[in-house]
Amino acid sequence: MSVATSGGGLSTLAAGQIGPQGIAFGPAGLFWTNYDGGTVMHMGSTSPPLPQPIALASGLLHPLNIALGAATVYWATNSTIMSGY
Repeated sequence: MSVATSGGGLSTLAAGQIGPQGIAFGPAGLFWTNYDGGTVMHMGSTSPPLPQPIALASGLLHPLNIALGAATVYWATNSTIMSGY
């Protein structure tokens, strides 16, 4: 969900996610992990119409936190630090 920093109504950005955990936003868009789904997800610009989320990585064992570098996405699972993009 999102809401303008000045307040207002809520907007659903990506429904049906399986245990969303970490979230990061940068120039390339919105990124998050799905803990139970084992995925790292990406959604581009949040300007209407909203793009569909895509999986950047899947089959992961409980991805948790996520961070963005200049051109790389980093995330942690229960035992590993990983990167991609």
